Formats: sequence, structure tokens, C-alpha cells
Amino acid sequence: MGPDYSARCRAVEAFLSKAKSVLFVPISVDVYGRVMWPWNAQKIDPIGQHLEGIARIVDVVSPMLYPSHFVEPELKADPYGTVLRTMRHGKARVEVPLRPYLQAFSMAIPTEMSLPEYILAQIKAAEESGADGYLFWNPRADYSSLWEALNLAQKERGP
Repeated sequence: MGPDYSARCRAVEAFLSKAKSVLFVPISVDVYGRVMWPWNAQKIDPIGQHLEGIARIVDVVSPMLYPSHFVEPELKADPYGTVLRTMRHGKARVEVPLRPYLQAFSMAIPTEMSLPEYILAQIKAAEESGADGYLFWNPRADYSSLWEALNLAQKERGP
């Protein structure tokens, strides 16, 4: 399938081990969402992020599960399915807590969904997958749609 990038994985893991040994604090890292997929276990990803290796060192892994960043059109178009499938892949591979970053920006969202609906679909998938919480990212630090989504969720759940 491609070259072996074990040396890059070892470099990332050595850095994390060193940081943990000198900082004496819980370590949380974010990784690309694709790191959660099964093919990543083969260490053929040139970014050098190997889920099992990283999970042996850190206390929490936060995969960036932005559906818009996947190449496959079906993953871009299905925020619920993308987050759910990706989290299930990761949870099958490691026991460390997984706390995903979710997409709170409008890049490549399906035309039939509003951004708050898109956010809610991701939240539902994260919760159903057993995620250890979740985080949000917006490159402009504009979280107004996130607040709108959270208000909608609160109204749906009732008092």
C-alpha cells in the first residue's frame, strides 16, 4: 500500500514520551481524523501519527473529525455517519479516552443542512459512540452556530 513510515511514528512518540517525562501533567494530543481508521495501524501514513503508539503514551487523544476534511464525498456529506464510524474504528483499536474535535464551521456541509443541524448530527454521533466528551473548532473563532445548535438541543431535551 505504500512505504513504511515507522521512523516518523517513532519520532512523534519519542517527543510525546519526553514531554510526559518532564512535564508531570496529563498529556492530551490532537491527531488527524484519518489516524482512527484501521489502515493507520500499518504505519503507512506519512504524517507519522500512529494511534496505538500515541495512545500508549498520552492520557487523552482528540482526533480532528471534521467531515469536510475527508476526501471521500460520502464522508463529507454525512456528519453523523462519519463521526460515528471514525470513533468506532478508534475505540476498537485503543482504550485511551477519545475526545474528538468536531466541525463548527461551514466548509463543505451538505446544502440541505444548516450548520447548527450539522453540528448536532456530529454531537449525536460522538455521544452514541461513547466519546469521552467532545471539543469544537472554528478557524475564525466564530462559535455563534455552535451556540445556536446547543440551544436547539436544549429545547429538544426539555427542562
